Amino acid sequence: MPANKPRYALTTWVYHSPPPNAKAESAAYYPIDPSEQAPDVETATFRAMITKILRSPFRRHLMKLAYKDEWVRSLHESHLKTEAFDHYMATHTKELQVIEAATVQMLQNFRAKDGGANSKLPQTTEELMQRMGDPTNREFVQNLQLQWF
Repeated sequence: MPANKPRYALTTWVYHSPPPNAKAESAAYYPIDPSEQAPDVETATFRAMITKILRSPFRRHLMKLAYKDEWVRSLHESHLKTEAFDHYMATHTKELQVIEAATVQMLQNFRAKDGGANSKLPQTTEELMQRMGDPTNREFVQNLQLQWF
């Protein structure tokens, strides 16, 4: 929205390490809804994988990839082009590269457990994002209950 006076935004990210029993508590409190039956084995396998990913601490990193274009555009629209901002963007780009590499490795691990070369699970982050947004999975992903803290 246009403004007549300068506006400022402060973004604060608050993270904490989960307690040792967090994984068990989360699994017990947020079970997969049995009414969300997958139409086939391939979809069920994908949904089991995405549930593990989105309920893990890795979710916050994956979301940086999911919204990377919007995030970069927002940063450029919200900041003056300075040397400090250029350094920040270089750091941001490196962070996205690290997350991309970690995501690909994670997908390889899931695929290895699902039959390796015969697995139908995504191989790339692009394929993962496409499958998450696919009409057969979009509603499942949107309705997946996630632990806040």
